[in-house]
Amino acid sequence: MPKKEWDNIADNWIRGSELGQDIHRDFMNTPSFLKALPEKTSGQSVIDIGCGEGTNTRIMARLGYKMTGADLCEKFITYAKKKEERDNLGISYLMTDAAALPFEENSFDIAVAFMSFMDMEEPEKALKEAFRIVKPGGFFQFSILHPCFSPPHGRWLRNNEGLTYGREIGKYFERGGRTMTFSRDDSRDCGVTSYHWLLSDWLNMLVSSGFSIDAVIEPRPDEDTIRRCPHMEHCLVAPDIIIFRVKKHSG
Repeated sequence: MPKKEWDNIADNWIRGSELGQDIHRDFMNTPSFLKALPEKTSGQSVIDIGCGEGTNTRIMARLGYKMTGADLCEKFITYAKKKEERDNLGISYLMTDAAALPFEENSFDIAVAFMSFMDMEEPEKALKEAFRIVKPGGFFQFSILHPCFSPPHGRWLRNNEGLTYGREIGKYFERGGRTMTFSRDDSRDCGVTSYHWLLSDWLNMLVSSGFSIDAVIEPRPDEDTIRRCPHMEHCLVAPDIIIFRVKKHSG
């Protein structure tokens, strides 16, 4: 992901987040991610890699984690620091590249990344950095667009009542970048580059980084979520995100 793209869309992204327009994040992605975290980990040191404007970083801080947020976009970090001055949650933020984190080895108990690694052109470098800075016995948990159901070509199939019954996909084997558009307010959309890698690519990158897979989660919304957000009913047919939790074993 070119840094300039995030700099260009940051103001619009932040406005949309403040207005509560990130429905999938707030009602599906983040709740599923937090539910997937192992029990009894609150209080541990955590780095949020690709923290953006810090929404999820602040949520985890309020759950009792000792948070550090890292992102490449200066506007996101500036905004997050101003929020921290007001909220005083004990979060440290810094602007840095996920592929070259300025921390010593074994600096954190846990690393997390909410929907950020698919926006990195070379995620294998960032995975190796996550492995380096996590303590032995610790873990890294991250979510991405599901590579099997979000390839370069995809569209939901709906019946005459507008209900989803299937997913058409294509160009799965075409790796590389593509522009993803997100509606964030009434003025314009946010266009950023996201990278499609095969499911096998992600698994092989994790193995090469040194991690071992601890859990894989494909979230499915419950009835309450669908009742509050009816347009998310397509997630009952196929998952649009996948969550990996990988461990760094002692020794």
